[in-house]
Amino acid sequence: MEDFAQFIAKQRDELQRKRNALTVEAARIESDIAIIDREFAAIAAYEAAKTGTVAKATTGTPRPRRGNVRDTVIAAIKAAPTGINRSDLLVQLGAKGDKAAEQSISNALANLKKAGTIDAKDGAYTMVAG
Repeated sequence: MEDFAQFIAKQRDELQRKRNALTVEAARIESDIAIIDREFAAIAAYEAAKTGTVAKATTGTPRPRRGNVRDTVIAAIKAAPTGINRSDLLVQLGAKGDKAAEQSISNALANLKKAGTIDAKDGAYTMVAG
């Protein structure tokens, strides 16, 4: 019976690792889409300035739900068993250099720490056990 329990535990760990990796990848893709949407908005604003018309406020794509950044940050922290620092997290999520995305991730980190979901020790964020 012990061998079966070990097998199940290994399968569960492998599936969780794959899920976390895919969640991080999805966050990177969403970040890339957000960058493209900002480019569309910039083009629309430029066209409006050149033609004297009012630019649309949105690109027609729905805004992602608010908790998405927090979910993405949690997934990235879970995928780093020894913890991850802010700089590495920004790179991993494709937000490095994007001030708005960096601030959003920093806000998520602060809120998650305040809620007791994550802990920061020696500059590395880890999940709180339990």
